[in-house]
Amino acid sequence: KKGEITKIEALIKERSEDLTTKKSELEEISGESQEEEKKLLAEREKAAKRIEDKFLKYYERLRNNLSNGLAVVRVVRGAAEGCNIIIPPQKIAEIREKKKIVIDEHSGRILADVDMESMEEEVKPKKAAPVRRTKKVG
Repeated sequence: KKGEITKIEALIKERSEDLTTKKSELEEISGESQEEEKKLLAEREKAAKRIEDKFLKYYERLRNNLSNGLAVVRVVRGAAEGCNIIIPPQKIAEIREKKKIVIDEHSGRILADVDMESMEEEVKPKKAAPVRRTKKVG
């Protein structure tokens, strides 16, 4: 029995050391995360000062009311990422102009960052098939 107790005590000591190591790693990661959060909050405050109050309030209300917190979504392949509903070409053109804030009629989210590659593919004309020439027999 003493041998088993010794093994268990050694195992407990080993686990305790592992726990101490993991705690210090967690504290380090947590500290880095807090520093990153402070930087991002400072950037957010700077950006918020450049935005009109009514738009900022609208953005905050969206973030708080939506389940995933996405108030601004990209348009990818002609659809809003938040709800995957197709956006009309006119709205996509307005988003591209970046002259005004465009709102998705279905979800109320702010639309931004049109996927240009898919738009270019839609606009490119298809190449005509090559014409085959045949010899006239006669």
